[in-house]
Amino acid sequence: MESLKQELRTHLYTDAKQVSQWVKDTFEVTYTPQGMADLLNRMRQFELNLEILNNYHI
Repeated sequence: MESLKQELRTHLYTDAKQVSQWVKDTFEVTYTPQGMADLLNRMRQFELNLEILNNYHI
């Protein structure tokens, strides 16, 4: 997962199909474009939740 995050930080992809191809080429794991979009959305939500928790002060 960290490799994918790093790749997305350093390269511009215009759609989930391109990201799916990078994952397939790199890890030999196949995602449909919709499956990759779902994964990216979950990753984004997780990062947002961490940011909220890190900024929450009692």
